[in-house]
Amino acid sequence: MSAVAKFLQGKVDESLTKFVQPAGLVPAALLVLLNLAFVYPELKTAEFSLATSFGDLDGTWQTVAAGISVIFVGYVLLSMSSNVLDLLSGDLWRGSTLYGFLSRRARNGLKVRSMPAQVAGLGSLEKLGEVWDLRVAYPIGGTPGEMLCDVDVADVGPTRLGNAVRATHKLIYDRYRIDLAALWPQLEASSDKDSVAMKAATDAKASLDTLANTTFVLGAFAVEGLLLYSAQGNWTGALLSTLAFPVAYVTYRGAVAKASAWGDSIESVVDLNRENCARASTCVSTRRRRTSGNSGTRLHASSSGGGATMKMTKSSMAPRHPQRQRSPHRAMSVSPAMARPLPTSPAWAPRQTAALPRSSSTPW
Repeated sequence: MSAVAKFLQGKVDESLTKFVQPAGLVPAALLVLLNLAFVYPELKTAEFSLATSFGDLDGTWQTVAAGISVIFVGYVLLSMSSNVLDLLSGDLWRGSTLYGFLSRRARNGLKVRSMPAQVAGLGSLEKLGEVWDLRVAYPIGGTPGEMLCDVDVADVGPTRLGNAVRATHKLIYDRYRIDLAALWPQLEASSDKDSVAMKAATDAKASLDTLANTTFVLGAFAVEGLLLYSAQGNWTGALLSTLAFPVAYVTYRGAVAKASAWGDSIESVVDLNRENCARASTCVSTRRRRTSGNSGTRLHASSSGGGATMKMTKSSMAPRHPQRQRSPHRAMSVSPAMARPLPTSPAWAPRQTAALPRSSSTPW
């Protein structure tokens, strides 16, 4: 009974923690305060029913209503954090005309640049820093000193935030041949939750979600104020509401910087835990192969004429592939295809000093 109580207590604590996370609470409080300061007086003057009802409440109940609104909006924003990131990175409107136009614009802007050449010396820290800054900001390839071509900028997207996230995926793929989008759940599960790298990645992701949600809230409030004041003919108020766009841009650039920091933390997690994930995945794959190899036939004893004999019978769970049945020479052997050791995947190979060949397309 105590185990059930602890389980339920953990679930309740986890649910309550969601309501007070900064990624949802801070943007929600900002949105509610902005609406109370600028939108509510206009709606009350226009005798909007909801605003009038809110104004009839006393101060205590108004505070309670505002607090409940903050908690509710914060929970919604926290649940939609991934969608907000997809919106700001361009993934939600992939395939649109705007996506194609902005992507071509970003790629053309990068193609006129070149990867900085190390002309100041083979070990010039300044030139190495320029190359690294370009690689962590955009998912590009290329050789130092050469102009970027269409193949090098094929993965560049329309927004800085999306490019910063894609750059992390590309760096890890080029270094270890690991598809981060596919293997991150396994890497996260095999990592120590209390390690410095995982804590840094978690904190960076929380900060990224907070800044991204704040950017979304400021943009939504600017559009809300622009529509409201324009409908009432208050062009001064409509102009003032657009001031939220520059503030949203500042928080957006902060989100881009935090995305790069999150990428650095993710790279540290991959560096430290890729071998643990490889061993866990290999053990699971080996157990599955052994289980599928031993499920084709089975031995059982039967009595015939007073003497016990052993015979082979088909199992009710016969293998779907006949080539995976047991060898007839040994009752408990496995097929040669199953007996082969698992191949070593290049995704888990140690870091190479030389650059790995770049694939024509990325897995994400």
